[in-house]
Amino acid sequence: MAQGYQKERYGDEDFVTVYPGVYDHGEKEYLDAYLAECKAIEERGTIDVKRMIEGKLPEGTPGFEKMYDVPRVLVEYQNKRIDPENRLINDGDYARKMGYQDIFTLPTFAPHSNVDKAFPPAARDTILVSQLNGNITAYLPIYPEDTLYLVHNKRTIRDITPQGGSTRRYMAISGEGSIYNQRGEKVNDMTWNICEGVRIFKEARRPMKREDMGFLDSWESPDWMARPQHHYTKKDWEFILEGWKNEKRQGDAPLYWEDVAVGDMPEMTIDGPIMEGPDPDESSGHGKGGSITLKEKMLQENGTETMELDPENGLYIPKNREDYVPAFPNLKGETATDERGENFSEAEIHKKRANERGVLLNYVGRDIALRHVNSWMGDYGWLKTIRWEIMSPELMAMYGKEVPKAPYFKNFMKKVPFMCDKNLTAHPLTEDLAIVKSYVTDKYFENGEPLVELTWWIETIDHYIYCDGQAVVKLPSKNQK
Repeated sequence: MAQGYQKERYGDEDFVTVYPGVYDHGEKEYLDAYLAECKAIEERGTIDVKRMIEGKLPEGTPGFEKMYDVPRVLVEYQNKRIDPENRLINDGDYARKMGYQDIFTLPTFAPHSNVDKAFPPAARDTILVSQLNGNITAYLPIYPEDTLYLVHNKRTIRDITPQGGSTRRYMAISGEGSIYNQRGEKVNDMTWNICEGVRIFKEARRPMKREDMGFLDSWESPDWMARPQHHYTKKDWEFILEGWKNEKRQGDAPLYWEDVAVGDMPEMTIDGPIMEGPDPDESSGHGKGGSITLKEKMLQENGTETMELDPENGLYIPKNREDYVPAFPNLKGETATDERGENFSEAEIHKKRANERGVLLNYVGRDIALRHVNSWMGDYGWLKTIRWEIMSPELMAMYGKEVPKAPYFKNFMKKVPFMCDKNLTAHPLTEDLAIVKSYVTDKYFENGEPLVELTWWIETIDHYIYCDGQAVVKLPSKNQK
């Protein structure tokens, strides 16, 4: 069985037909409790941040939690893994020279998907996830040893089941939250969206009791592994090496707002090929483990001599595993918790099995795009907002899973003239190359800040597109020196 994919064992005839707004198959009790939690967050109003960080909020106040004290070793690990050439986040002396207190995290380090909450697991038998979509706005740096608190601001669940009925109930779920540090400063706002298609067995067709169903018994997924495996050729490696040589890091040379024009295309960046994906982990928003790019090793003189060439896929693999999969640090103390339900464990679908490609975590593409944006904007820029999406309705339909479009989902590429007719065509897998391309789609002033909107997308070497998004970047202005 290919990981992340459950071969179809059941048909529509095994499940009850449901209708939007009609909950008569054991769902209502759980949905009412879910909606009550949403209402409690809404009625709570603005939280007293000072009292929160002092631990003085009344017992039972809904929608907040202490996340963790940020471990330095984890910041160093994630920064080095995702953007190793970036001095600003890897060299403390350089960061202080540039006006920061220390190295700091990538903007996606703290925001987690636990700001949303799954449709109550006890109210369904199977689940099909699609249309993951996120938005993170960073206001201030998060430094090592900062203490972080998450406030849930809003949570909504919308029934978008087709009016004529369906054997899947489709729920568009959205969570909004803010993260504060120990000084009561807001460092992030985030929105996390997901569409869940849930099904309920007809009692006569039920294969087992609901309480006996494990994660893989309930998980549905397209067969992402049906995409042909790519064999890397000599010509491919020539393209990759040339791409790496041509990458440009703006670094400490300011990129001014006035010097950027709509229609500009930054130099593409290349990451991978991805040997192993990270595992789900709530210590940070980036996951645990995963391979780093081969760029540094491959560009060394005679770099391939320290590697082995796999004849099955044409990939070079370093002989020492830790050269491409850095050891995850040994962490102690508190970590964030996953609020989506104990049987919503993604670990099973991202395990790599022998002789198979692996299904990558849904935010891997977003993290790869960070290096691209950082390289373009330079050390005087500030990545204010990062948006991304994966598993579009069009992609799900390509793989035999028709889903209704969620209200929050959009195709970011439509703003790029030569990409406006493109859609996502794949889910990221191990062995994929990640070619990040982008296009300046807007520039403007907002509240006195000179901002640029950069629309980006990620292609594999065989031209599949698996993630797209936007970055809103604050650049220095020649008129604000």
